[in-house]
Amino acid sequence: KAFAGPMPRPEEYTDFFQAAESLGFHSLWTTERIIHDINILDAFTALTWASVVTSEIKLGSAVALALIRHPLVLARIVSSLDYVSDSRFMLGLSLGGHSDELEAMGVDVRQRRRRLEETVSLLRLLWDHPDVSFQGRHYPVANATVAPRPAGGHLPILMGGSADPVLRRVVAMADGWLASSSVTTDQLLERCDTLHSFAREAGR
Repeated sequence: KAFAGPMPRPEEYTDFFQAAESLGFHSLWTTERIIHDINILDAFTALTWASVVTSEIKLGSAVALALIRHPLVLARIVSSLDYVSDSRFMLGLSLGGHSDELEAMGVDVRQRRRRLEETVSLLRLLWDHPDVSFQGRHYPVANATVAPRPAGGHLPILMGGSADPVLRRVVAMADGWLASSSVTTDQLLERCDTLHSFAREAGR
């Protein structure tokens, strides 16, 4: 949650998380920014906090920036959050982010798609198996184990965005799609139709 005014006190965050659960909301979601001028907590810190002070509401990232962490680090963070939340966490990823953020993190924007492909492949391997070796161009890994692994095996990976190339990427790499909160109902229906069409083309 981002606030335009002064940063809320910690107890106000706790009240917010618990109120959402008591009111019957399905889920709490965070976004992620690195360079910004708004009051926004680190996404995974906020979700871990929410997981401790709630017991049933689902938790998700919409979306985490996939390329600012090594996949080993991301796999470890996510599997730990899955554990402390009792398997309530949903991972939404994006290869996006503002260009100044990616440049500040040393990410070549021309390599984003390939890095995302390797990240998704490596996350799934690390969550499903011990002693993982992976011959990636950007992320070579030898004999790596992440523990604890998610209780249900690899977590579903969701991806956000609405342009046609993004929807094709969702079909190729992801387990689900996160629509933008700013789209209209008509736009959402049209994008869903397009996504289903791309999925049929790909045999999914």
